[in-house]
Formats: sequence, C-alpha cells, structure tokens
Amino acid sequence: MLAAACAAIVHGLPAASYTPPMSRASALIWVVLAAILGGLVWWTTVRGVVEVPGSALLDAFATSDVRRIRVTAPDGGAAAIERGPLDGLWLMTLGQNQTSVVVEASRVQGFLRLVAELRASVTDPRPMPKAAIVELIGASGTLATIAIDPEFLAGKGRVALLNEAGQVIRVAATSEDLSALLRPDALSEWRSKALLGWAPERSSSLLIRRGDTGVSIARVGTGWLMSAPLQLKADPGAVQGVSLWLANTTVDRFLDDAGATESFATSVRTIVVGTESLDRRRIELRIELGPEVDARSSLVRITGVDRDSVSGSGAAKALWGPTIAVVQTSVLTGLSDDPASYLPKTSFDFPTADVAALRVGSSTVSRGSDGNFGPNDATVRAALKLLTEVPAASVTLLPGPGGAAAEATRVTLLGLGGATIGAATVEFDSIASRTEGAPSMPAIRVTVDRVQRVIAMERAREFLAALKSIDDSK
Repeated sequence: MLAAACAAIVHGLPAASYTPPMSRASALIWVVLAAILGGLVWWTTVRGVVEVPGSALLDAFATSDVRRIRVTAPDGGAAAIERGPLDGLWLMTLGQNQTSVVVEASRVQGFLRLVAELRASVTDPRPMPKAAIVELIGASGTLATIAIDPEFLAGKGRVALLNEAGQVIRVAATSEDLSALLRPDALSEWRSKALLGWAPERSSSLLIRRGDTGVSIARVGTGWLMSAPLQLKADPGAVQGVSLWLANTTVDRFLDDAGATESFATSVRTIVVGTESLDRRRIELRIELGPEVDARSSLVRITGVDRDSVSGSGAAKALWGPTIAVVQTSVLTGLSDDPASYLPKTSFDFPTADVAALRVGSSTVSRGSDGNFGPNDATVRAALKLLTEVPAASVTLLPGPGGAAAEATRVTLLGLGGATIGAATVEFDSIASRTEGAPSMPAIRVTVDRVQRVIAMERAREFLAALKSIDDSK
C-alpha cells in the first residue's frame, strides 16, 4: 500500500485512483484467451462453401447447334424433341406414341441453357443405374451424350459426359432442376397449350369453313385478298386478329386416348391458318370444332400439316397431331365465318388526294388548280370523307348485285385522266339505337358492287339533298 501511494504521488494522481500497470505475463494470457475464443467462434460458425468453377462439361457447346434431343430413361421409355420447320418451333414424340406434339420453346431453351452451364468439377466414381441418357444431336451428327443421375447426395446430383463407348469422361455437379425436367411426367408438361404454333404475324392465309360455305383469304404482297366467296380486298386487322386470337388462346386439357378420337363427330366448323416454313414450304394449322363436352367446352381436333409433302396415303403429311383437346366453346365460335366481317369498314381504301373529280349522276365536278372543287367544294369533300375515311357501323355482303332504290344517288370517283377509280350508290338509311325506346339514328347506306355499308350521319337527309343538287340533269 505504501509503495502504491508513493507511486501515485510520483505520477501526480490521487492515491485512490491509481491502478498499477498490468504485467507482461497477464497481458499474454489475455491475448491467448482471446485467440482461442475467436478460433472457436470461427470454427462453429456456418459458412457458405465457395466452389471454384472448372471447365465446361461440354467443350465448345452452342445451344443453337442442337437440332434434336433424344432422351432414354432407365426403364426403356424414350422421348425425342426436334426442331420443327419454323424458327422457334419444337416438336416432341413420347414413348411408343409416334404422334408429334408442339412443345414450348422456352422449356427446350431452358434445358439446353442448364446443360451449357455445367462445369466439370466433381470426381465421383459411384455408378448411375437410374440415369437418363440424353443425346444432343446437331445437323451433322451427335454433339454430345450425357447421363443425368436422378439420385442426389447432400442436395446435389451428377451429370456425366460419355464417350461413344458409353464410358464416363468427366462429371459435373448439378441441381435437382435439371433432373426434374426429364422425369416422364415432367416431359409431358413441356407440351404447349397454345392453339397457334407460330408468331401471329407469320400467318399468310386463313380459311374458315362451316359446311359448304366459308371464307378464304390470303396475303398478297403487303395486303390481304379474299378469294371466296368473292374476290375482294380484306381488312388486314380483321384477318391478323384471328391469328392473334388463336395465339393467345390456350387449351384447357388434352385427350390423347383412343376413345376421344372415336367420340369426335363430324366437325361443326374448320379453321385453317397457313404460313411458310424456313425452306418456303406451306405449313397449315387445322382446327376442327367438334361436339360439346358440356355447356361451356367443346372438343377440337388439332393437326399441323406440311401441305407441300405427302404421307404414305398420298395425303398431306402431318407434322404434329391429330390431337384431341378441350377448349372453351366461346373461343372458336367467337371467330366469325361471315365474309363481311373481314372486309374493310370504309368503302374505298385510297386517299382523297387521288380523286381528281367527282361525278354525281351525269354531272362532274373537277378539282381546280387550287385543289378545291369550286362552289360545291364543301359537299364534295363531305362525300369523299364519307367514302374513304368514315368507318361503317355495319358491313353486309349481298347475295347478288345490290339493287339501289329509286331515290339512290350514283357517285363515281375519277382519278387523273378521267379514269374511274371507284363507284358507289348512296341512299338514306337508319341505325337502331342501342338505348331501348330511343329513336333510330340517321345514316347513309353505301353500296359498292355486292358490299353494303351503313354509316351513321347526323344530317343524312341534308347531305343527300346537297349531293343530288350537283346533278344538273335533274
């Protein structure tokens, strides 16, 4: 105590607050204890294992080179997946059933991506008696053969690269995702449920038939032309809307048993959408609407056909199907087989600038050097707008040449040099109001050949009177 008090006085501190310095031995003991505790904490803490990726299991492998995938299960079951005649289209056959079905391209690409990402970093001599053998085949032959083991150890499975003799070259670790994709029940889920097997914009023809009547339309240049029941220009939006509708429509379920085929009665309606393959062959999707399953669902028979190739029977070669499926009845009945629904809503599809003169009856009003039509400019421009710009509320295809009423006015559109570029009859009509009890709305009926369009117009009678006044022959 005396020594401590003296030391406090020497250091200028109160005797009660002074603590003698720690000895070197004590400090060393504390350092050793801290190191031991730190080591225990480090040793008992759970840490993620960082694996250094090795080289790719498949050397110089590109998913775009794969044209066919052949899967053989340990029990002998087999599946073959191959590229179809269209870019992005894959077809699959399962087991003994040689009927091909369309599969989702995303499933195939996802599987090939997982294979391409495999890294050879595992040495595991265990046998793989339950492995599925997968052959990846390119344009000139087999690219690689791998064995995917469904047995997992500590949450990891194995994929082995095999040589031609079936011997293991190297092995990679994999997750359960890859093996799960190849289970027999999982392979059936690769099947696409979309009715249309290609992008809607690739469609080049449309046929909708009910019994002996129907409509046939094909792409010609940048437009669409109806060939049956009449040769007329078709509305691109209405035609392409069918392909878009089918592409966005999914099958409720498939019925692949023989009983489903036998129960399929004579088709109520047939829809055929065509396109061109990569090598310019004509490919068609044929959908036949069959009997109703219940109040909301109907059977359909779906077949993909290569129209430019024939089978052993001499008929067009089937690429996929025929497949029996169940869809909502409203899906296909909502697609009209009325030819008029595929015609343009406007009477003529050329701009008003192409019109150099307008003939009403026997009188002609020509466009002046200033671009106007003289005293009748307002009436003529209203007529041109009616015929080339305003969409019709309804379009009807007449069974024969349209007979105009006595009060109808004949209007002829003339181009440069006086050539006729369009002719129509216009007369008064009305459109029933959508509001119950409300009066009908005035309209103008425009008839061009066998196509009749009704266009709503508030002052229809005044317009017709002004138009008739141009004809100085009356």
